[in-house]
Amino acid sequence: METRTPRIRTKRPPRPKKSSAGKQVTLPRLYEDLAWIWPLLSPPEHYAREAALLARLYRRLSGRRARAPRPRLLELGAGGGHVLSHLHEAFDCTALDASAAMLECCERLVPGVAILRADMRSARLGKRFDLVLILDAVDYMSNAVDALAALTTAAEHLEPGGVLFVAPTYTRETFADGESASDTSPGAGVTYLSYVHDPDPADSEYELILAYLIRNQRTARVDLIEDRHVCGLFSRSQWLSMLHAAGFDASLLDDSHAWSLFGATLRAETPPAERRKASGKRRELAASRTRPAQRRQGASTDR
Repeated sequence: METRTPRIRTKRPPRPKKSSAGKQVTLPRLYEDLAWIWPLLSPPEHYAREAALLARLYRRLSGRRARAPRPRLLELGAGGGHVLSHLHEAFDCTALDASAAMLECCERLVPGVAILRADMRSARLGKRFDLVLILDAVDYMSNAVDALAALTTAAEHLEPGGVLFVAPTYTRETFADGESASDTSPGAGVTYLSYVHDPDPADSEYELILAYLIRNQRTARVDLIEDRHVCGLFSRSQWLSMLHAAGFDASLLDDSHAWSLFGATLRAETPPAERRKASGKRRELAASRTRPAQRRQGASTDR
């Protein structure tokens, strides 16, 4: 059985900011001063298989749209651009992320790709695309309000019939409390351990704890750094319900890799009654966060 090692690619802003719950959030260092670590522990070449699968599935779902010379692709939470590095020749790519540090990595890795710094929950670019990706970036939507906001952003930027792929690392059905993994880059003197747990199964959050061992190549001193991340955990049926509310026809395409991959196409036109229903759903989700069982839900930011 393949271990689902969390791959943190969605990035947060470089400074603390207000969450949708109005509280300050603490930013993981992986998306600030430690952004240089990610390419060492998860090299871009490891993403070739994932990117090839996404390209095949896009051609299957998009029909005639796939025959365009270079379909327009937007990745929300693109991070360091590891997936886009394998897609930029076949697609006209735009990378959106909230972390300046990770976008710098992306720009170095994939020169020529359009780079935009914004929050995936609220970004509005004034243009539409053929394909939108929200891969494990969506892990940082730790409550249903934020998850639905990110899916709505995707819908706002797709042509009717356009394709969306969403790939949370875990769903309720695949989450393994206490799962751990480790990796190392001996040449760079970096080793990390990842550990996931669910402190409160009554809410929609789990915690990812990353521990880094970083060896100073000049002094041989080893620093131990702890980095905690709050992520969202929803069932397959909750994801499908949120995708439907955002205007998509969706299904679970792949649950055998280190992700749960949902594929969706934007409905040609959302009837007014359905738009009112989706708006009501967002208000209901927002209200639910004040109920006792949901007190721990805080709005996450995209990586």
